Amino acid sequence: MISLKPLPKAPDIHTQQKKALQKARADAVENRRILEEKRRQQQEEQRKDTAFDTWYHTPWECEGIRANENMVECVNRRMRAKEEFEKLWAEGKFK
Repeated sequence: MISLKPLPKAPDIHTQQKKALQKARADAVENRRILEEKRRQQQEEQRKDTAFDTWYHTPWECEGIRANENMVECVNRRMRAKEEFEKLWAEGKFK
């Protein structure tokens, strides 16, 4: 006599759909979390930029047409000021 092995049980479509829905919900929650984190980072960056713009005062010789004559020095001054500001920001002096 021939002995036959039982066939594997066919996957239940309801179970598959339920798992797919659970994964979609979990993905949506994670996507919302990521989006909120990005939004928070953008807001923090905007706050930092605004704080720098308020803190840094462009020297007289770097304003308007005079800036053309002093372009390199004006850019260097702003870069040095930005570096100093970054240090102060990291120390929490603007929060």
